[in-house]
Amino acid sequence: QDLRSPMLRNGRHHEVVAAGEIRLGDYAAAIEMAEDAIHKFGNATPTLIVQAAAAGLAGKDQIASQAVNSLKEKHPDITIDAMRRWPYKEDADWELFVSGLKKAGLP
Repeated sequence: QDLRSPMLRNGRHHEVVAAGEIRLGDYAAAIEMAEDAIHKFGNATPTLIVQAAAAGLAGKDQIASQAVNSLKEKHPDITIDAMRRWPYKEDADWELFVSGLKKAGLP
């Protein structure tokens, strides 16, 4: 790949792909993509949110807990209700995502 590609310098690409993997039901791939983004670009809030949801849905309690703890360190008052509806527009997709966040332990 071209090293000048914005996709290689931007964690946003990873977040979008990870969110797509959640929608497709491939939670392991979503976790892997989020972890790659965190490793390469740091623990941005959207990446941590996607990682927490994917890990919650996959039953990966340790990963889910670490993501939620990192979110709470950055945003002590974070709750699901306070989040804007991202990254999904469809109700069923959003509900799945929220269920993953709840399983991860996000209030």
